[in-house]
Amino acid sequence: MKFGGTSVGTADSIKEVVGIIRDYKDKKPLVVVSALSKVTDMLIEAAKMAVNGEVSVDDIRERHLDVIKHLELDAAILEPELKELGHALTGVSYVKKLMPELYAVVVSFGERMSSKIIAAYARSAGLNAAAYNAFDLGLKTDSNYEEAEVLPESYSLIPVSVGNIGQDEVPIVTGFIAKDSSGSITTLGRGGSDYTASIFAAALNAEEVQIWTDVDGILSADPKIVPSAKTIKEISFSEAAELAFFGARVLHPKTVTPALNKNIPVRILNTFNRSSSGTVIVKVKNENDSELITAIACKRSISAINISSPKMLLAYGFMKKIFDAFARNKISVDVVSTSEVSVSITVDAKYGLTGLLKELNALGAVNVAYDKASVSLVGSGLKNTPGIAGIIFGTLGEAGINVEMISMGASEINISFIVEEKNVEKAVKLLHKAFFDMSETLKHKPFASAGGKQASVSESQKPSVSDDARKLKLPTHAQEHAPGFSPGVLDKTIKTGKLSQNKSWRMI
Repeated sequence: MKFGGTSVGTADSIKEVVGIIRDYKDKKPLVVVSALSKVTDMLIEAAKMAVNGEVSVDDIRERHLDVIKHLELDAAILEPELKELGHALTGVSYVKKLMPELYAVVVSFGERMSSKIIAAYARSAGLNAAAYNAFDLGLKTDSNYEEAEVLPESYSLIPVSVGNIGQDEVPIVTGFIAKDSSGSITTLGRGGSDYTASIFAAALNAEEVQIWTDVDGILSADPKIVPSAKTIKEISFSEAAELAFFGARVLHPKTVTPALNKNIPVRILNTFNRSSSGTVIVKVKNENDSELITAIACKRSISAINISSPKMLLAYGFMKKIFDAFARNKISVDVVSTSEVSVSITVDAKYGLTGLLKELNALGAVNVAYDKASVSLVGSGLKNTPGIAGIIFGTLGEAGINVEMISMGASEINISFIVEEKNVEKAVKLLHKAFFDMSETLKHKPFASAGGKQASVSESQKPSVSDDARKLKLPTHAQEHAPGFSPGVLDKTIKTGKLSQNKSWRMI
């Protein structure tokens, strides 16, 4: 069981957490906790102040003492950690630089203090609980202090250490932090506490991993855009990974890999709504029960780079030169779409492009378009159901939304496209309404095949955009810059009657 920062943010929420732990006591839970909400940010700010010579733990002390007071615990339980934190910040002030190893030490106190508070309150509530640092239970990493890789030996050390804990004891374990082989503290990076829980589950062959947070699970869309977004009951690891990559608020794929590699399901639950069954992530989903679309994700602040050159035609190695330029400039690629003589690539607008564009200009004519957004539809039903592409582009075309790039991943479980950023929310709302209001109808209703015969979903092959265009009374060829169609690319797509997957790439 893992509880995130919002689940342990206040005295009342910690009481909820301990109540949940009590409910699962017979299943012998191992509990992983994050720092109290906002505390990691406070620790980083304290470290930055120490670089400038100002050493203080007062705000951090007050944050924790407020929770301790409302839980009616001994105010002195964190004095050793607060004293040690003061020493660490003093060290930062001496070197006047927040080196990675010092950063790891400073931020580690968030989890080290929260675990002690939760264990102390659990004991006061009648549970036999004790706080443990994950590194004292065998979690070992390399020396990448800010995003460490877990060493294989951890999986043999953890069962031995946990096996020495009493059978009726509930261990409250620090998430996010570990130690390297020399004994220096390291951190596991984004989603580090989820990662800790997954590692311990894999090492102990747990029944399941429960990630307790402040939402009912993974939703079918961003609820800020679609208030009626639905909780997804079951999702495959591949689907969750695609959604995370394309901007959805989903667990980072890396964090759940250890558990899923051992076929241990990962369940996302709401600390504040125990009646919700949440979302379960499994390695392989039963496709017979799959919705056509599992969820829709979007990513704002995108820049689209187009490189065109006659040298691409029938040439080999040209694409490698382009991607090598991105790699040298340490710029990650989102969506890629190609034709015979051009390639369009989207990147996060946060990246500086000066160095990259200089290299790309040596390969061809380069144009950059800003203020774009990506929309991605993810679902295992995509690869077996005709008609999907037509519904997407017909819906957007009727609303006057122009699609500028299209890419279908090699996994066949996502379709991504680019729109003007000003249109992204409208696009997500329209597509969510189109697919989630009609999903039950589509799941059971036969589609017309290219030959005019009916074919069930299970019998169908890849989507035929031309058939969908006829069925939706769309033009059978794309007009340049026509709303709902990608200039040039979709024109060819509709004429050939299928999405060309061998000309769509994605690189992480």
